[in-house]
Amino acid sequence: HILRKEFWTILLKEINLESTLFQNISPGIYNWIGAGSGISGVGFNFSISKKYVRVELYIDKGDKSINKSIFDLFKNNKEEIESTFGNSLEWERLDDKRACRIKYENNEFNVFEKENWDKMIAFLSKSMVDFEKAFKPEIKRFSNEIKNISG
Repeated sequence: HILRKEFWTILLKEINLESTLFQNISPGIYNWIGAGSGISGVGFNFSISKKYVRVELYIDKGDKSINKSIFDLFKNNKEEIESTFGNSLEWERLDDKRACRIKYENNEFNVFEKENWDKMIAFLSKSMVDFEKAFKPEIKRFSNEIKNISG
């Protein structure tokens, strides 16, 4: 827990130089840390483990069918989103689960290897800045549809 909190403290300091998304977020002890997108239940997350570091758009409004409909809105614009992001993303509809996730992950990192933190933080910061640029316009464009889907 102490190690993750230390990692988040450094990452938040770095990302806040590039973006205001995580400006009001405090470092925690969990393996993920998130910021809102402007739509409840749709969040920008960092996630870390012994096997990966990643950025993700996590969709969980508490209702499986609503989550899948929101995911599909984004997936229908996959080419545009990935073009803006500058890389392919992993689109995880997770049909057997309630939530959905769209992620960009690096499997070469282990958060417990402090000697690689600089590289991990550089990867996560750049990826989140690019992720935000790719998804913010889509979230804004779909906000009315998402509200209608959500009821």
